[in-house]
Amino acid sequence: WWQPVARWSALVLALWLVWLSLAALVRRQWADRERLTFPLVQFPLEVLRPDQNSPSPPFFRNRLVWIGAAVVFLVHLVNGLNHHFPAVPSIPTSWVLDYFLPDRPWSAAGPFYVNIFPSAIGFAYLLTLEVAAGFWASVLFMKAQGVLLAALGYEGGSAWGGPISQVTRHQQMGGMIVLSLVLLWFLRGTLTDSLRRLFAPTHSPDDADEPLSYRFAALGLITGLAVAFTWLLAAGMTPLFAAAFLVALLGICLVLTRIVAEAGMLMVQLSFTPVDYLLMLGGTSALGPANATILTFVDIAFSWDLREFIMPSVLNAFHLADRSGISTRSLSRLLPLALIFCSLVALLAFLLTFYRYGAASTVMSLGSHPRRFFATLAANLQDPTHPSSIQYISTAAGAAMMAALVWLRLNFIWWPVHPLGFVMATSWASLNLWFSLLLGWLFKLLTIRYMGLRGYVQLRPLFMGVIMGDVLAALLWIIVGFFTRVGVMVTVA
Repeated sequence: WWQPVARWSALVLALWLVWLSLAALVRRQWADRERLTFPLVQFPLEVLRPDQNSPSPPFFRNRLVWIGAAVVFLVHLVNGLNHHFPAVPSIPTSWVLDYFLPDRPWSAAGPFYVNIFPSAIGFAYLLTLEVAAGFWASVLFMKAQGVLLAALGYEGGSAWGGPISQVTRHQQMGGMIVLSLVLLWFLRGTLTDSLRRLFAPTHSPDDADEPLSYRFAALGLITGLAVAFTWLLAAGMTPLFAAAFLVALLGICLVLTRIVAEAGMLMVQLSFTPVDYLLMLGGTSALGPANATILTFVDIAFSWDLREFIMPSVLNAFHLADRSGISTRSLSRLLPLALIFCSLVALLAFLLTFYRYGAASTVMSLGSHPRRFFATLAANLQDPTHPSSIQYISTAAGAAMMAALVWLRLNFIWWPVHPLGFVMATSWASLNLWFSLLLGWLFKLLTIRYMGLRGYVQLRPLFMGVIMGDVLAALLWIIVGFFTRVGVMVTVA
């Protein structure tokens, strides 16, 4: 096993270098110039905010914090007890509305989940209204569009699967292209300055407080991409598709990091991958067996589910350090060591688990997902697919809709919907979180309308407590599960 691990580690380290370098390059533009809110950082900053007149942080002395935490903790406590002792009644926090929409065209709105995630409600309250609205409104728009397409004659499926998803997924792909280009346009000054310093080194003090010097960050970005490109070529890919894959992956990672920095999404995930862009260049017949096979491996490992890729966490860490008075330059030296240490621990845990229980019998992702992806690969190689005109039309339509949303956002301060949510509209994350984001948005809207900005600030501790209640309940059931070997999810019941 050590030889495959060594080979794949080269690609992992290269992508880590890319994400670390890119996070360092975008930090000043997003944090200092655009003043993004970094919602996930607000909670630990508030918890750790010192009080010169007391040894304990004021966060824990606020009564509203404990009220919010107690309500959420009680719900998770009751539902956890129900999981262990079915005689204890549960408190529902999740509903499926598909049962009320059995017939066409309304069934095309499914799957229709209404879930209550307390942490998502708490973080949504901290967002600007237009950012929160952008996510739940995009989900409802896709559902409405699915119903309309079904009424027009699209048979089977919804925006989340079947023929209709060909339209919605490619609309989001087109939106992703436009949004990544817009972000790169606003970063053009930083990127060109870093490249200029790479080829004409200057000793400028304006990046002394940055996590990495702009020259080193540019060098890391180029080096990481070069190593990843070489790895893909050595694995058997052709230069055109290897380069196209890395460009698509880079654009997607940039947009998802922006979503976390501005919208504080607890989970970032898409309904498409970089491979879907490559398939638009001619389908699986144009890719060929070698490219398609290598991309299947890489897609599973790095781009199919991006909820754990490190760039958003790295950028949040940089912002937390900067706001806490910690040197981001020192932090950037520790992050690679932490990543390597955690990877070694994870590798050891995986090996011990696999050799003891068998990899295929442990969790769903190891037992069924590899079969699923390679079964799709085998089917596509035996019966090659070709891009359809509806895919190109939908991609162009999605790009146009995103361009319109960006233009409205930049030119009209009253425009109520942020474009970020559009690219995640049919993702698993948005499908589950949309209702909680709607509740957080509604609470904030009503608070500002009837209590003003002062009321919003006064109620912030209540929603911070809601987040803390989720955290405390998770810690409780993790400790209990360690002894009982019974896991309890604190997300939905």
